Order: sequence, then structure tokens, then C-alpha cells
Amino acid sequence: MDSAEAEIDAIIDNSTRPEEPEILQSQNQEAMSENNQIEEDSASIEVFNTALHQYLRIDEEIKSLMAAIKERNNIKRKLGDTLSNYLKANQIKKVNLDGSYKGKRLEVEVKTSTSGFSKASVTEALLTELEEERELFDKIMRAISKTSTLKEVWKLKVTEEKLAKTTGKASGKRKGAADITLDQAAALVDD
Repeated sequence: MDSAEAEIDAIIDNSTRPEEPEILQSQNQEAMSENNQIEEDSASIEVFNTALHQYLRIDEEIKSLMAAIKERNNIKRKLGDTLSNYLKANQIKKVNLDGSYKGKRLEVEVKTSTSGFSKASVTEALLTELEEERELFDKIMRAISKTSTLKEVWKLKVTEEKLAKTTGKASGKRKGAADITLDQAAALVDD
């Protein structure tokens, strides 16, 4: 029964009942409020459990799809290496395609890339160049450190129980009130 129906029932009960002393009325209202809270808690736990089961099912589907994608990407990479080696050996830059790919072509794209800067290499380069100007180096490093931000991101992840226990022991964490198992969450609904 939802809270609106409970309120309507309470109004009907109050209007058809003879006058009660104020203390009894206040006790009845408190009891009804507690019942409504229990019903709301039960409903929110049910919503949580439903969402949890759907989340876990989708997580498993994603794992299966990601494994299939990874396998196909590996095959594609190997085939691409084979094709690239052949095209490179024969100095071929373009291949016109037929069939369902008519009007398209396979092209070789040659790229040259450089790796980005690492924090350590930048710090080392600055220190080397500003070796004699230590104050300027410290000022630059303080300015750089002010630009960094700390961001807390909460991301759900399903881990194996052995991994979770190992991780908890290694980091010194204890199982807290917020750490519940699926069985415990289901038990909350049954209570």
C-alpha cells in the first residue's frame, strides 16, 4: 500500500472513530508515521535490489561483448599487419576495393609521432636549465602545482571475492557498514 492510500485510510479511521484523548491521537500518528517509513524503506530497498540485479546482468553482458571485441580487434590487428607488410614490401599505397566495398579503397597512411612530455622529464629539463636560478625554478614549480586538481570519481566495479579481500587487507581497510554482499542486500528485502 502506498503512502497516499495509508493517509486516506487514516483520515477515514479518524473521522469514523469517537474522539480520543490527545495523547492517544499523537501516539497513533507516530505509529502510522513509523509504518509509512518502514514501507518507504522496503520500497527503496526493493528499488535498490532491482537496480543491483540489472546492473550485474548488464555488467556480465558488457564483459562478454568486450571480450568478443578484444578478440576481433586482435584478429583485425594481425590481418592489418599482414596487409601492411605486403603493401610496404610492394610499395603499394592504395588498393581499390570491389564487391560490397565498391567505390571504396584501402589506403596506407604513414604517421610519425612523438611521445608527450612526462612530469619527470619536464621537471628535470627545468632543473637543468634553471640550475643557477633555484628561486625561479621553485616559483615555476609552485605555479605548475597550483594548476593540478584533485578529482574524486566513484565508479562501480565488480571484483572477485579473493581480489576484494586481498585488496582490503593490503590497504588496511575493514569491512564497513556500507560494504554489503548481494545476499545481505536481498536479506534486507526479506526482513
